[in-house]
Amino acid sequence: MMLRFSSLALLLGLIGFAGCSSEVADQSGPTRFEVEESADDHAPASGGGASTTPAGSQEATDSPAALGPPPATSDPVAIAAEPPVEQTPPSATAESDAGGQQPAADDSQLSAQQVVEKVQGLFREEKFDEALVLIESATAKENPEPILLQVAAQAFQFRGRLVTEAGQRDDAHPLILKSAQYARRLIKLIDSPPAKDFTAMAIYNEACVFALTGKPENVVTSLQEAIDLGFSDVELLKTDEDFESLRADETFVAFVEASVKQMAEKRHAEILEQFAAFESFDFNFGVTDLDDQQIALSDYQGQVVIVDFWGTWCPPCRAEIPHFIALQKKYKEQGLRIIGLNYNEQGTPEQVTATIRAFMESNEMNYPCAIGDEATITQVPNLEGFPTTLFIDRAGKVRMKLVGLQPLETLEGAVSLLLAEPPPEGTDAAPADEESKPDPGKEGSTEDNKDK
Repeated sequence: MMLRFSSLALLLGLIGFAGCSSEVADQSGPTRFEVEESADDHAPASGGGASTTPAGSQEATDSPAALGPPPATSDPVAIAAEPPVEQTPPSATAESDAGGQQPAADDSQLSAQQVVEKVQGLFREEKFDEALVLIESATAKENPEPILLQVAAQAFQFRGRLVTEAGQRDDAHPLILKSAQYARRLIKLIDSPPAKDFTAMAIYNEACVFALTGKPENVVTSLQEAIDLGFSDVELLKTDEDFESLRADETFVAFVEASVKQMAEKRHAEILEQFAAFESFDFNFGVTDLDDQQIALSDYQGQVVIVDFWGTWCPPCRAEIPHFIALQKKYKEQGLRIIGLNYNEQGTPEQVTATIRAFMESNEMNYPCAIGDEATITQVPNLEGFPTTLFIDRAGKVRMKLVGLQPLETLEGAVSLLLAEPPPEGTDAAPADEESKPDPGKEGSTEDNKDK
């Protein structure tokens, strides 16, 4: 099964948060569910880092962002948020998964925080079955604290992921369904955006299990519930291999088509609201790219410009690069230009340039990048972290600022709306002639030639 990984930080503390930064759920107060969303919710996300990302404003999304480069470490993997289900087969009980083990007698006297800490320790010792029995026993009590439900949902999803990776997909299904049950119980107590995101992904995965186990009548119901909670990547329904058995099912096909249309309309409306509410600011830049070519915002009059403040050290920045490559390729001829401004790399100027150039070449980046300067970044008010993306319209006005890794659909929605606007009088909406500028990452070729 292809588990979808939620970006929620796992209280179990087993694996790092996906992204350069995170706010783990507050363990001092069990009623709080303060976690940030990461990168791509529907695929393993790269990540790891130490700084925090503000959330809750229009300019700062729930996606992770970083304030500075973390120590060089391998990217931790985000924890999977598995699908919730109320119709769990008898075999899905923690006791059966744990071989009939029962929690120790003194465990019943543990506080919620002590249970969480013990579950953490058991997972680190890879005593998964014992941990699941403990958390299920703790949540079986009347009115369990939300922190216990959260940890239970995450513990079962994580165990399901490990079982799946071990090639025992069928054995993972009841664990995924059990995780979903706990996520549903949690959302009844904590109606916060992170909790909704967590539960939405859990229920999406539940739909996958239903599809894989021959229960098509439950698939659409679960998917609609996930969408109602905020699941937005409905395009995934077209390609997710877990739904292959339903490709000819008229009900499923009709649901997917209607959901895609509905989500596009919703995203369109949300971006228009962001444009209307955004307070623009004066912004300009003049930098030299890695090929010693001068780049200035004035070079792109009459075109739509994306300015990406990023760093190779930043996992969400790296994860967003393919989106920008795809947008540049798709919309260049319509007048889109993307410029990457790199910050906070480590090393001498020569080493920094070599690092960025190597990254551009290995990722086949099709737009120019430059080392950003202080004069440029200080023009951006309240820059919370990286990546930060500015959307600039054909008149040179900053229309939106997004912080953190964004879904491709969000980026593309903003670009398509700006490209549809007419250019101001006296400007040319056609792309500027860049034949004289070397293509980033490719000697002897031009950006235009590469895209062609």
